[in-house]
Amino acid sequence: MTNVVFSRRAVQQASNRLAAVLDTDQLKVMVGRLNQPGETQLPTMWEIVLLDAFAGVGRLRHEVELPGGRRETNTALRTGHYFFSDIRKEGVVLYELDDEPLVEPRPRSLQETYETAKEQFEERLPFAKNYMVGFDACRAKGLHRHAAFELHQAIEHAYGALLLTLTNYSPPSHNIKFLRALAEGRDPRLFEAWPRDEARHRAWFNRLVEAYVKARYSKHYVTDEEALTWLGARTERLHELIEAACKEHLARLKRAAARRKGR
Repeated sequence: MTNVVFSRRAVQQASNRLAAVLDTDQLKVMVGRLNQPGETQLPTMWEIVLLDAFAGVGRLRHEVELPGGRRETNTALRTGHYFFSDIRKEGVVLYELDDEPLVEPRPRSLQETYETAKEQFEERLPFAKNYMVGFDACRAKGLHRHAAFELHQAIEHAYGALLLTLTNYSPPSHNIKFLRALAEGRDPRLFEAWPRDEARHRAWFNRLVEAYVKARYSKHYVTDEEALTWLGARTERLHELIEAACKEHLARLKRAAARRKGR
């Protein structure tokens, strides 16, 4: 017995509207599945109706290829990349273009883990520190909004350096309050960087959280020399703490890899 959820007219109308936003070949495949009796008919009906609804509220992109393509994704899985391996193990497949599966993730050796962490640390932390050059230059010229943005980036990339070094993954977020919580969860010694006892210090940091957008685009974003002086000093301390934490982690990984190799 066929389970009809939507009338054929409603599905046809949705298909006609999708012709304006979907690739012709994609639409032909869906219509072909819809007209073919069997177990694919009902999910295809839902797919068409849902895509039509999504197209009505925003820009629709359907069956977008994986970043870098299948080859790059499979390469990351074979090398045990944390981010891709996590998706492969815990993700739920919603749709497949063909019958070729993604490869199974290979566990990373301790030596590979060490080498990747060392590469992340050596690349990302200097990148974060370089933003302090821009911060000092802008602050010296009285460009407080520009200085706030440079400082925000010095913090964002420093937390990213720590997370990538320790876990090989950092979320794509510009929210330094969120990144701070993740980093401090990994190493509570980082709490020292941002004293929270005084209300003005908490307010200064929260104001800096907004700098990624507002310092660049809003003329109403305001900060002062006192706040920037304190925030700059705390950011430098943050860099010191993160550097120490990363070096300790790398030293542990290196010793563990050497022991494993000597067995």
